[in-house]
Amino acid sequence: QIAWDLSTSGVTFSTNTWYHVAASRSAGTLRLFIDGVVRANAVSSQAYNISTALGVGTSQGVSATYSMGNQWNGYIDELRITTDVGRYTTNFTPPIKSLPNQ
Repeated sequence: QIAWDLSTSGVTFSTNTWYHVAASRSAGTLRLFIDGVVRANAVSSQAYNISTALGVGTSQGVSATYSMGNQWNGYIDELRITTDVGRYTTNFTPPIKSLPNQ
């Protein structure tokens, strides 16, 4: 089971608002970006393997028995998972596109 414990103090989300959220790992540093701005980071040397199970939208992830808790209450659009690439390492401008119907 993989767990990221990143503190995002000072981050406030509003209802009925879309956000671009990205998590990236490069050179052993995990980074969480919200709307292109790094809001949390942590160093981890753990080797990650998501080939057996992946939980999206839960704070407890997935275990061998697939028990989950604290599910995400909202929408996720255009989920992208890449391996062997630290997609973002510094602040960036998120892509602009028309939002899905709400």
